[in-house]
Amino acid sequence: MVKISKHEYYDFTEHTETDPDGLLTVISTKTTWENVERQDECSVLIQGALSRNNFRLDFDFNLTSIDINGSINSQNVLYLLTIDTGTYTSAIELLITEIEDATDVFKLLFKNHNNDDSSYSDELDVNTIYYVTLERLRDEYTVTIYSDSGRTTEVTSMTINLADTSDARMILTDIYIAKGMDLNPIVTDATDRTDGYIENLDLNLECNTDFVIDSNSDEFIKTSEPNWVNTQPEIQSDIWSKSPFMVSYTLRVQNLHKWILEQLLISGDTVTLIDTVRSINDTYWLSLLEVEWDGDFNWDYPWRIEVELIHIA
Repeated sequence: MVKISKHEYYDFTEHTETDPDGLLTVISTKTTWENVERQDECSVLIQGALSRNNFRLDFDFNLTSIDINGSINSQNVLYLLTIDTGTYTSAIELLITEIEDATDVFKLLFKNHNNDDSSYSDELDVNTIYYVTLERLRDEYTVTIYSDSGRTTEVTSMTINLADTSDARMILTDIYIAKGMDLNPIVTDATDRTDGYIENLDLNLECNTDFVIDSNSDEFIKTSEPNWVNTQPEIQSDIWSKSPFMVSYTLRVQNLHKWILEQLLISGDTVTLIDTVRSINDTYWLSLLEVEWDGDFNWDYPWRIEVELIHIA
């Protein structure tokens, strides 16, 4: 397996907070809400976080308490996260939903606002940290909830579909965190307060593939066999007391991973390279991509990409 990735948490304090009643506490990578009711207005807006219809987001959240009083049926009480097109038209909604007369469990509702396609999670426990991945690939949006930070133990998942052709072309850009619903309660004498927090929001730029093309043929195989460009460059050995070297791979990847590699190259930042066959796990600079469409050879992995990375050790 070869994995090329960059992980960086959003700093919520650098984005737009709407909180007229002082319900949110925003510090670095964590936003906490307290005593938020269904009719409250609050949010943290991250404008321009996305620029593509295919994406993956990771975040952690904990609904620390839910207080239901009065004669009410189950209802949505808070947008944990929404994504829209930058025109304040919500497209994807992930809502916290109360369960009637329950104060120790709740559900999440995952909804496509454009076609009302929706899916509920299994029951989740109050005051428990959950680790969430939200991604869109091709014609589906999927939320997967895990019980561990390594995202190996799945608790529940939800999948919704695109609305129509126009929805498939829609470019999602803006993310709202801990967004109050700004709606009147269904029953006027009811209160439906929630407390909790969301943190570690990561636009997960990760290309992970088992398919590496053997340099001696035009076939791809499940192995990692990089072509080492130079291990002993002709420079003075004591320059910066470090020795750079390069490594290249030819990969076959899907559309989402092609976009991720392009974003990593544009960013100019270092990435993490993991090669399980060669026991590589270190920081590299992504220096070059050469991209070729080759879907006639393999439709599932249509992009043939030459990747060059530089490491200074």
